[in-house]
Amino acid sequence: MMQAQKAKVDAQLEQIRGDLLMETTKGATPGFDYNTNHFYMQFGQWIAHDIIHMPSSVGPKGENLDCSSCNSSFITDNCSPIFIPADDEYFPSKENDIEKCMRFTRALNAQDILGERIQINQNTHYLDLSVVYGSDNCEAALVRSFKNGELKTFDNGYVLPPQAKQETRRVNIAQYQHHVYSEYLPKVLGDPLMRQFNLKPRTKGYHTRYSTSIEATLSVEFAAAAFRFGHSQVRKNLPRKMAGLKKVDTFDELKNDSSIDDANVEALKKVYADVNDIDLYTGIMLEKANEGGSVRSHHNNICYLKWYNIYFIISFQIGRTGGFIIAEQFSALKRGDRFFYENMVRRTRGLLHDELKAIRQTTLSKVICENSKQTKIIGKNIFSV
Repeated sequence: MMQAQKAKVDAQLEQIRGDLLMETTKGATPGFDYNTNHFYMQFGQWIAHDIIHMPSSVGPKGENLDCSSCNSSFITDNCSPIFIPADDEYFPSKENDIEKCMRFTRALNAQDILGERIQINQNTHYLDLSVVYGSDNCEAALVRSFKNGELKTFDNGYVLPPQAKQETRRVNIAQYQHHVYSEYLPKVLGDPLMRQFNLKPRTKGYHTRYSTSIEATLSVEFAAAAFRFGHSQVRKNLPRKMAGLKKVDTFDELKNDSSIDDANVEALKKVYADVNDIDLYTGIMLEKANEGGSVRSHHNNICYLKWYNIYFIISFQIGRTGGFIIAEQFSALKRGDRFFYENMVRRTRGLLHDELKAIRQTTLSKVICENSKQTKIIGKNIFSV
């Protein structure tokens, strides 16, 4: 139960993972979208750092583990070194006639009972700007000045009431959540998944589908694979079935399925002996991104310069399997968080109607324009080129 997953046939998946990069860079189909800018990636990483923090395993006294030795996995289950092939183009496979491996320290285990190994998440699981305010009281105290309701980074000379910090925090989190659901997720998932999981923000009124039975805890599939954090050792075909894709048992069936380009299937076939051995992260990243239609990008005078239009083809950033996992998780983060900005839950102080209306009028472009002295022009669609 503590060991890394094994292949269906006589092969070590650790070795397969070491070979995979070499094969997928030889003629495989790239999946780069020229319609999105670098800030799109950065904002996604900001979200990930807000809700995900998987620390590496350590030794008995809290010391860092040395997992560079090829035999380190025999010393501790927390090491899973990756063997370097003799024909590797980038790394030497031996040093002084001693076999070399790539260091790989496994994430800290979250459980102390029998069952599959699951990573621990040391961040709060909610979209609560923990990257700014911290995930616990100790971290929150470190960033506060405890003077005039300010953070230590403030330098505005204004005297604020003591409650200003919490009020500002509440409004900032609400704006942040609105930007995630109104601007970022539609670019990732596309309209069908946004509608299927009821992720689109309302234009008026409150969201009424909060439920105490919804578990907002991040799934392993989301945190370790679909949101591009680490590699996953979870079930392979089940996420495809959940996403409405046909279960495949052979590489030929995967080709006929058309969810992955033939060139990428051939690359996978060279390093995986069985289609069920394909890592979830690898499959997600090689899936064809969902396609949309032609839209217009508006670059307007939000920063006091002239505006112009650009037409481009929507290319969503994730395929069906990864999209389903991400949409499902953000649905849980919305429906399972009683403090979510659109929720009005009994005995919980939510946003007033006027406050919610003001939040819905904000955009990420406007936030950057109002808080950046260097920015002179910016697109209304903040993530598009």
